[in-house]
Amino acid sequence: MRILCLHGAGTNSRIFEAQTAAIRYELGDNHTYDFVDGGVPWDMHPGVKNIALEDEPVYAFIDPADLNTGVTAYRNLMDYLEEEGPYDGVIAFSQAATMILTYLAHVARQNALGHDTPTPFKFAIFISIVHCPVDYEAFQRGQIIEICPKDAKGVVGIPTVHIWGALDDDPESAARAAELRIGLGIFLSAAEITIMSTSLVTITDELMHYEQGSWLITAYLLTFTGFLTLWAKCTDVFGLKASLLSSLLIFVAFSGGCGAVRTMNQLIICRAFQGIGGSGVFSLSLFSIIHITPPGKFDAASAAGSAVVAIGMVLGAILGGAICSAGAWRWIFLYNVPAGAVAWVLIFSAMPYNLAHKENIDRSAGIWDYLTRKTTLFLTSTDPVGCFLLLGFSVLFVTALEEANVTYAWSSALVIGFLAVSGALGITFVVWEWYIGSRRKGLVEPMFPWTMVQDRVWMGVLLCPSGFFVSGPATTILYIQIPQRLQITNDSSAISAGLRLLAFAAGSPIGSFVCSLLAGKFRLPFVYTITIGAILQTAGSFLLSSVPTTLHVWGGQYGYMVLTGIGVGMSMTSFYIAVPVVVRKEDQPIAVGLSLQTRMLGASLGIAIVNSILINYVKAHLGPLEAAANPNMLLGLPPDNVQQIREVYGAGYNLQMKAVGAFSLAQFVAVALMWRKDQARLIK
Repeated sequence: MRILCLHGAGTNSRIFEAQTAAIRYELGDNHTYDFVDGGVPWDMHPGVKNIALEDEPVYAFIDPADLNTGVTAYRNLMDYLEEEGPYDGVIAFSQAATMILTYLAHVARQNALGHDTPTPFKFAIFISIVHCPVDYEAFQRGQIIEICPKDAKGVVGIPTVHIWGALDDDPESAARAAELRIGLGIFLSAAEITIMSTSLVTITDELMHYEQGSWLITAYLLTFTGFLTLWAKCTDVFGLKASLLSSLLIFVAFSGGCGAVRTMNQLIICRAFQGIGGSGVFSLSLFSIIHITPPGKFDAASAAGSAVVAIGMVLGAILGGAICSAGAWRWIFLYNVPAGAVAWVLIFSAMPYNLAHKENIDRSAGIWDYLTRKTTLFLTSTDPVGCFLLLGFSVLFVTALEEANVTYAWSSALVIGFLAVSGALGITFVVWEWYIGSRRKGLVEPMFPWTMVQDRVWMGVLLCPSGFFVSGPATTILYIQIPQRLQITNDSSAISAGLRLLAFAAGSPIGSFVCSLLAGKFRLPFVYTITIGAILQTAGSFLLSSVPTTLHVWGGQYGYMVLTGIGVGMSMTSFYIAVPVVVRKEDQPIAVGLSLQTRMLGASLGIAIVNSILINYVKAHLGPLEAAANPNMLLGLPPDNVQQIREVYGAGYNLQMKAVGAFSLAQFVAVALMWRKDQARLIK
């Protein structure tokens, strides 16, 4: 019998021949085995280094980031079978197994349609196949449409054997298990964004610094924003697993620090470092789910991720209110320590070391040389100059907005200086990214690849000033400002405000589900789902700006919250699904990081803008005594003054909702940028 033998990615025919020696010995000497090399040079798989020769070249059959290599591989396969065949059977490992199974399904489909296409093998043996076969015809057109093995049972008309090693996991169950573990990390970092919204009253009262209260939210958001792309770059150097575990460790450590502080300044500093860890946990967890999810299931995974984020943000507000109502505000941070430790252990045990990472540095050279090379690679691939410029712009711009008309006047030299320097840093950032991305290729890897700027659809998802940049402020502001309005204007308790926020939070997963259904099952283009979400979000935001400023909570605002939540859920899920679809696979880590970075940068700026709007409105409509009063501590003031302060703050919050509506309207710019003749959509 003649048997074709095809190796996996990151190895070669000689290594595969050695790996199958025991099997071939048991089968006897009356068979002929042809071992064939792939055509794409590749990095060596860590599992074969102990049997590989020094500097031995290794290959893959297909580069997943370049579908043209796949088209070439199938053409070469057919040419080889025609010239060297016929073969009785095939033994294929990993990537090659997926390729052969895809081709066999194609042949079976052709014969079912009445074409006389010969089946190239009488049997097939597949070893450690970890990816589903894909639709061959769609693949030739540059699309990846996976075939569910359960739905295609019995299609291939020859005997097949599927072999996994004792340490191999079932791919689907392993992916589901990993997603559950990673979801805990997403929940913790998302909850930390809003947990302060119902806790500010208690914390600022105890630490005696109400005027600095907004910094407890802004400090977290700023560092969260500034390090998102940096963490994404870390995956290229240190690997996804190591980067995720490191960020989770930082997040847990400084959560404990937040719970142990004694002054407001200490808490703000710990919140900033907590944001550094939280940014890695959030972005790398989302990228992990994208990486382990088959392309045909991006809609379901994105909807699930959006739902976890929404649940985390609303439960963060409720949890913060409940803990503060019990008189133990430090536990809004300390609970992250045991929960984060559990998440760390689960991720460590579930995630493979080489997920989304190809080790290209030889560890045998010595630990010092290994670390030196890693550090050099990190500095040349993370664009530290770009990171510094973007972080400096964000910090100075948001600081100016936060401090203007609070500690310093708008006309003060400090505020004007911060705005001027931040503007210069922003312009320098754009020029620097253009310079290293288009003029000095190879000098350093830009944190914002300039090729992405030329992709109009991607830019519609990201910026200009749309997509994530405008949906981020609307989402985050609503989660934070609605509970504060309920506490100050309606005199609700912290826990009551968090529970009332459920009306808004309930709409978000509904919107995510509707978006997943429209984009996934009905293949509705992204521009349409984004448009529907933007309309609902805009309408709901402007309706919330008309809520009465009475002490009693008007019942109609719950309906407005649900409507706005559905729009937010649809918009955000649409953007999340679109990211891995509209960019190349090798750009997915940086695309996820940039998407989240623009979202949170928009959120940081948005929070600062609406806070400035509220403060300016309050100072313009209250006397000096009333404007200086802490709105959370009104018991000692005359009833008429208390009512006036609550009403003015209510009107100020309504004005904030109009700003949210303006942000929501800007999403239509994203629609215009994404619009094209052949609309981008999810192909299943």
